[in-house]
Amino acid sequence: RNNMKYLVHRLKQYVDDEVDNDKVTTYALAWMAINTDWRKLCTADNRKKFAIVSIERENEVLTRQFNTLAIFNNPSVAAEFDLVDVLKHLVEEVGIDVNAHEWNSFATPERVHLLASALHHKTCFQYLIKRDDLDVFSSFFNPDGNVSGFVTDIFQVAFNYEDVEQSTFQAIICHASFDPNTPRRQESFGASHGLLLRPLQYTVFCIEEDFLDEDLDEMVEKFKILLAKTGADPSLRTANHLSPIDYAFRAFTSATDNEDRERWSRIIGAMKHSHPDLIGNRWN
Repeated sequence: RNNMKYLVHRLKQYVDDEVDNDKVTTYALAWMAINTDWRKLCTADNRKKFAIVSIERENEVLTRQFNTLAIFNNPSVAAEFDLVDVLKHLVEEVGIDVNAHEWNSFATPERVHLLASALHHKTCFQYLIKRDDLDVFSSFFNPDGNVSGFVTDIFQVAFNYEDVEQSTFQAIICHASFDPNTPRRQESFGASHGLLLRPLQYTVFCIEEDFLDEDLDEMVEKFKILLAKTGADPSLRTANHLSPIDYAFRAFTSATDNEDRERWSRIIGAMKHSHPDLIGNRWN
């Protein structure tokens, strides 16, 4: 009991890449089960002190603020180790904003949205995605230091990156804050910057541009999930962009290789399956 050195040793093993997240989670839960008064470690001073636990230097060397108190005071660190009881305490009892970007973790020096810290940590992700105050169109990175390149919000990251599982993407687009048919001005860098796009328009744009060099077939599957689960209308266009239907037909017609044509064929087929009246005889 009160053996903080145990946690110090285990966290050092993680920082030194000797054990993974799951091991630290197991060790921390075991320690918390014995030290049931762990909440007293969470104080205003500690939350301020341990909001930033990783700093990337000019030579790209990552310097970490090594202290086990970060586990109980930094919600991104709590999410990093999938410690949902700590996260719930910080959200429900301390009152932190689930859409804030005030913290980073041992894994990354960037300050990111809290849900971004939990994308690969199932228990904390499930807790956050069920909260009504969550906004899945919130900026992924801290808006004051956006280093995200082509993607800026939670939805965009979940769609573009293949390491975000389809089930995670589906949970995000099924959240109450996700509006599938309202156009939003794109603030990301690259070719989409400044365009007024609905989510479905954004997805076909990304698939054709392929500017992140991610798995395009995975994007197609996520497009199909978005189409099937949200009531997104593929016939809607904006002043800046074709409707997904017209865009897909144009891309199919101009495709120069069989792989691209097959990919757009699947996209058009999905839209015909969900909205046969909109496609009509254009696709047989």
